[in-house]
Amino acid sequence: MILAYDVTDRAVSIAWRCADGQCRRRTLAEPKSSAALLPALDAIVKEAGEPLAGLGVVTGPGSFTGIRVGLATALGLKAALGVPLFGFDKFTLAAGSIPDGAELLMPSGRAQALCARFQDGRLAEPPRLVELARLEPGPRRVCLGEVPGVEPLAIDLASRCLALMIDGSAEANADLTPMYVRPADARRSAPFLEKLLGQNVDRPGGRDAG
Repeated sequence: MILAYDVTDRAVSIAWRCADGQCRRRTLAEPKSSAALLPALDAIVKEAGEPLAGLGVVTGPGSFTGIRVGLATALGLKAALGVPLFGFDKFTLAAGSIPDGAELLMPSGRAQALCARFQDGRLAEPPRLVELARLEPGPRRVCLGEVPGVEPLAIDLASRCLALMIDGSAEANADLTPMYVRPADARRSAPFLEKLLGQNVDRPGGRDAG
């Protein structure tokens, strides 16, 4: 079986395909659902009665903790089981569903959102962080998440990961870099830790989408 999941938002979405070709999905929406990710994956694999042959994970942007939990779990399973691992950011997953010239909004807290314009099925310019209260009328907009007055984009990111894995358009282990909205807080603490320890501290990597 191959399986993909998204743990970058409040609810965790899991999608998988078994050897019979049937695709299934499950949502974990209980409090602290990210903590339930590994037990849920274990239960799904046991129910299917098939070994895991491939794994996909959403790399962000989204919840800092969710991104970390998702990637740590995926890398742990890859190391333990030796399965190919596929990473997908939300812009890549949403691109095929966004009309040409339209903008995608992704809420990022603090009354802000990431805004990205698409053309010909791909990003037309780097995503930027915008204040929702100052967002001026412009092109058609859709959103991943909830933005008042903006049309929601009805896609399941885990299922989209799975589809890309199935059609062979994704490359295993190609891009597992976390995509954050803002620099991780640990980056700001690193100089102090380096001074305290007298050595370089491994700083979280990742592309800042803002």
